[in-house]
Amino acid sequence: MTVLLVEDDVDLRDAMTTLFHLQGWSVLPAADGLTAIQQVNRHYDAVVLDMLLPGASGFQVIQAVRNRRGPQLPVIMVSGNGLQAHQDYAAILGISCFLEKPVSMDNLLKVLRESIANK
Repeated sequence: MTVLLVEDDVDLRDAMTTLFHLQGWSVLPAADGLTAIQQVNRHYDAVVLDMLLPGASGFQVIQAVRNRRGPQLPVIMVSGNGLQAHQDYAAILGISCFLEKPVSMDNLLKVLRESIANK
């Protein structure tokens, strides 16, 4: 499995990358929204992304992913901004799940596995 990982916090991105590698998964890392949007045509099986990103927001990344890859690709949003309005908007755009930071890595793996199994 390959995950497009979009996170501007270097420490969190590194921790998630290590976690995914320990599962035997590949990671396409992106530190900002524009880089992620440039990568949406590459092969990956799921997206894990932050909402507040430099360059382009997580919402803009979701729109690009949905426009180019369709509605079935799992997209997990992980954000420290858990306002209900933001969660609702992300749901309208078609995320699979919204997780608030700090995120449990065990829960992130569980949600990713379930999302991929249900696609």
